[in-house]
Amino acid sequence: MPAISVGYSEKSRELLAGVGLDGYCHAAATLDLDLLQEQFAELESRRLALRPPALEEATQPFAQQVHVQFDEIATMLLLTPVGGR
Repeated sequence: MPAISVGYSEKSRELLAGVGLDGYCHAAATLDLDLLQEQFAELESRRLALRPPALEEATQPFAQQVHVQFDEIATMLLLTPVGGR
């Protein structure tokens, strides 16, 4: 699924960079509406190429990182990993 990010934090840019969409991140304070409209039209035209499984494959490392982080938090708080991972 194509995505455009408008935000205040660098974390959105890092996430979209991980799936090859870092050029579609915009700082809310300096938002260029013309560029945003151009990029929206471009992503809309590429939407089929950006659908799973390609996007699912690209986001798999993020999902694994989240599982690791949940296990670390659970271990710190509960002294046992979630789901026995």
